[in-house]
Amino acid sequence: MFDLAQTPFGHAHDSFDFTRFHVSRQTLTALAYEQSIPFCGDLVAPDPGHPDPVIEYLAGALASRANLLERETDTLFSDWIALAFHTHILTTYCDSKSRIGRKSNSLPPRRLEQICKWIDERLGDSLSLAAIAGEAGMSSTSFARAFRNATGETPHQWLMKARIRRAQDLLLATELSILAISLACGFVDQSHLTRAFARVVGITPGQWRRIRRE
Repeated sequence: MFDLAQTPFGHAHDSFDFTRFHVSRQTLTALAYEQSIPFCGDLVAPDPGHPDPVIEYLAGALASRANLLERETDTLFSDWIALAFHTHILTTYCDSKSRIGRKSNSLPPRRLEQICKWIDERLGDSLSLAAIAGEAGMSSTSFARAFRNATGETPHQWLMKARIRRAQDLLLATELSILAISLACGFVDQSHLTRAFARVVGITPGQWRRIRRE
């Protein structure tokens, strides 16, 4: 971490890769309001070159996910990482000035049922946290918190399980190939479904289909 107000510089003796994040003040202010945490003034880094293991692990999670899947049909995982990134910046590096109120983050059971049904009807589509939150009439941050409070799962976790349930229905009721089922349920490819299915169910889709049809 570097404070750009101090005009930092360094000497690089070997080639290296880097990523620079631009976080707008508007984004941080809106997030502060939604989470009822201190309003963000200026970002302040403790000392030049300060290491931040939280950001390192968040970046590592994104990199590992990209290496594992190469591409995804939705952005829910990266959206969740982005929320964690922004919240960490806000609570760790902001020069706090005042405390402000927070909007209600509740998601009534009837509304939760409607949202889950809306997602179920679009399992094969590319979904984002912003799109789902918009359907609920909430900001991404408020919806993510409210959904987790109501279900015990992040929207991404719930979506993956819903897609697996749909895949199970198709495995039993149709003769579609596992690849066709994967695409119909919103997975990138067959291997994506197989990994997710085995992680949740304990066996592969092919094994599950054979056992259920015996």
